[in-house]
Amino acid sequence: MVATCEIINIGNELLIGKIVNSNASWLSNKITYLGYNVSRITVVSDNICEIANSIQEAQSRHPHVIIITGGLGPTFDDITLEGLAKALNVSTKLNQKALNMIKKKYVTLGLNMTKERIKMAKFPENADALQNPVGTAPGCLIKSNDVLIIALPGVPQEMKEIFESLTPKFKKISGKFFFDETSFDVTGISESELAPFVKNIMEKYDLIYIKSHPQKTKQCSKLEIHITGFGNSDQKLRKQISSASLQLKEYILSINGIIK
Repeated sequence: MVATCEIINIGNELLIGKIVNSNASWLSNKITYLGYNVSRITVVSDNICEIANSIQEAQSRHPHVIIITGGLGPTFDDITLEGLAKALNVSTKLNQKALNMIKKKYVTLGLNMTKERIKMAKFPENADALQNPVGTAPGCLIKSNDVLIIALPGVPQEMKEIFESLTPKFKKISGKFFFDETSFDVTGISESELAPFVKNIMEKYDLIYIKSHPQKTKQCSKLEIHITGFGNSDQKLRKQISSASLQLKEYILSINGIIK
């Protein structure tokens, strides 16, 4: 069975369109290539109840991993860890490992600890702190009911650095499942013309999914054909993707489509 992952992005700035949710796009791409099916991406506000509810709802679907981004900093609205604790029905307490990480960062910067900076070390009970190589707020890792929950900073570079350090852990969970993909562009035919044949192809192969993406430019209209798949044999997966791609291309050419 393919490992599953849900992503929860936290921040009012995402909900009002002030900030583009690039973290979701980057994370979903990275975790997919580690062998996970990203089943859901949720965006919630900086509200403890909303955060807690979104985590509990995600847990109820029993994914292998939940990744949370945003709300780990020193400001009043950085309340992700409080929301996480509420979701798990545990209290927060000063995490000594996290506190040491934070102190070391601020000493290096020649700055004193304040209550706002200490706040970043208040973790849910039994959580582990994750080193943040490029920022001050540590990440947080906790396991609950066989679900691995990881909270990462919302600052993209910080989020990416901590995520990359966890790659071996993610891969251990996903096991030997592989993801692969291929794509090509088509002009001269419509999506509706191609749809019945795409459906027939998908019924022949058990590992792949085919999606057509209409795209319009000033010069022309085209379809991007995107073939993806998961499998526990990379050789079988690549063979199915290759065969499906070949059959699609042959059909497209037979109805006077142009492949680019």
